[in-house]
Amino acid sequence: YNAMAISVRERRKEVGILRALGFSTKDILKLFLIEGSIIGAISWIIALFLGTPFIVNLAAYLIDRGDSGLFFVQPTIPLQLIILSFILTQCLTLSSTYIATMKPIRSSPVQMMRDDV
Repeated sequence: YNAMAISVRERRKEVGILRALGFSTKDILKLFLIEGSIIGAISWIIALFLGTPFIVNLAAYLIDRGDSGLFFVQPTIPLQLIILSFILTQCLTLSSTYIATMKPIRSSPVQMMRDDV
């Protein structure tokens, strides 16, 4: 939420100009939702490639820890869990983007371009 709120706040003048040019709040919201979705997908990919090996190795270590090193079970992460994590990431990212974006884009275009806050 915080990253998107800062992003919207920093671009208040740009949003005001778009509103003055005739863009509707839906059009501007769509732009921010696409940006949030891309950020969420990139962060999910990074987490998948960095987090999965860590979790798999940690699970293997914890399973292997009790034995003398002869017993090894290869932990796996099911595809359904990977898909569910992507869907959950997108839902959370889009909802936080929507919440962070709605209040500022409803302001008047003149006020958005005038404010230096």
